[in-house]
Amino acid sequence: MKTWTKFALVVWFIFQLSKVTFGQIADSSQTGIFKAGNWELNFSASIGNLNTSSKSSSSGTYGSYSDDDSYSLFYIQLGVIPAYFFTDGLAFEPEINVLFQSQENVESKPSFSFLGNFAYNFNMPGKNFAPYVRAGYGISNSMQIPAVIGGLARVSDDLNVNILNAGVGLKFLVSPHLLLRTEINYRRYSYKVENSYPDFNSTYDYSLTSISGIFGFSVLL
Repeated sequence: MKTWTKFALVVWFIFQLSKVTFGQIADSSQTGIFKAGNWELNFSASIGNLNTSSKSSSSGTYGSYSDDDSYSLFYIQLGVIPAYFFTDGLAFEPEINVLFQSQENVESKPSFSFLGNFAYNFNMPGKNFAPYVRAGYGISNSMQIPAVIGGLARVSDDLNVNILNAGVGLKFLVSPHLLLRTEINYRRYSYKVENSYPDFNSTYDYSLTSISGIFGFSVLL
């Protein structure tokens, strides 16, 4: 089964499971968004291509040496966040992010992160926008390294990277069931590697803090 198919099945399963757990989808309208029982489905995506090149040279008594190296990396990063409103404005948001990347002569595996967030949306009667805040925690097999690929970079075969997530943003209503979403996002990644050898043991603790802008759209269901 292809990776794209697996991702689509995971998203579908989580959304269907949430429907069974929390009940039927409630209708939303411009005058009744972010109400208890409502649903919101958020999407975000980024796509890009990274090209790098390097040159090195040396010379001395034993002669000279030079080397040119370059590679190209194409990536697509997708995010989906189904949200269910327990009360007016307060929602639970399970979040999935996945990165697919392709590099010549390199076998690349997808990178995943799974988070659980709580978000509060401030209803603004008569306005076509609403501020919101959210915070949560999750796990991943990746760390966000914007300088490398603009997104996630796989560091483990296990989901042993911990993520602390927080964000503040705005949602703009463009139709009764469509919102544009923008957010300033903070994430702290922590990852531990432990190695055992006959003569000694070693432990390495890695942490990375990321502040980034997120753009996407939401469908009110």
